[in-house]
Amino acid sequence: MRNWEHTPTKQMLTQAFDQRQQVATLLEGRQPHARQAIACCQTAPPALQSSANQSQAQINLAICLAGQDQPDEGLQLAGEAIGLNRGDVEANLQQASEFLTALKPAHRSLPAARELADHLQSIRASRPALG
Repeated sequence: MRNWEHTPTKQMLTQAFDQRQQVATLLEGRQPHARQAIACCQTAPPALQSSANQSQAQINLAICLAGQDQPDEGLQLAGEAIGLNRGDVEANLQQASEFLTALKPAHRSLPAARELADHLQSIRASRPALG
């Protein structure tokens, strides 16, 4: 019987966990900046407000929160961001999909996550095919 501590599986799992911790630490440092970006977008004079920038900032914060095991606020922010930027729907869809991918598998089964995934799918299905 092999010693679990020295198996390739144990080493791979340990390495994956270490990498996830490093990403979570990096994202934690970005969270205040993403919150500040949202605040700037919301308080800018009307002539300078950009729904594209706000939706990007909200999804960036959502991704940070997913990496920090805080899916609820992230799901709310990503859902709101989808409706903000009507001009570049494809970018919103792509970023929201990246957010869903960033969620831990257990969080992907949350009702709000399933609703967001279904909403993204319905938006994609309703768009005309390219080319």
